[in-house]
Amino acid sequence: MASWYVLSSIGLYPLCPGTPEYVFTSPLFPKITLHLAQDKDFVITAPANDAKNVYVQQRQLNGVDDQRTWITYQDIMRGGELHLDMGPEAKIRDLPTEDLPYSATP
Repeated sequence: MASWYVLSSIGLYPLCPGTPEYVFTSPLFPKITLHLAQDKDFVITAPANDAKNVYVQQRQLNGVDDQRTWITYQDIMRGGELHLDMGPEAKIRDLPTEDLPYSATP
């Protein structure tokens, strides 16, 4: 339970056990730094995150817009930055299959 809570608190959820993918959720903190092996860091920033702005509007992974709803373990372990733009309402849109995690594909 503790690992699930930590992952959920930083905005990641292991939707399907046994797969190296995490679905994005709303983090509890405006900035999280994961210190990785080989002196790498993976930083998650959500500066507008507060009690009203709990929905992810847009994501940028290492400065590039990322429409996926998930991230791989390998992406995290490479290090870098995931920036989340937060807002007060859910952004509902149609998603192509490649933007869905493995467990949600047909």
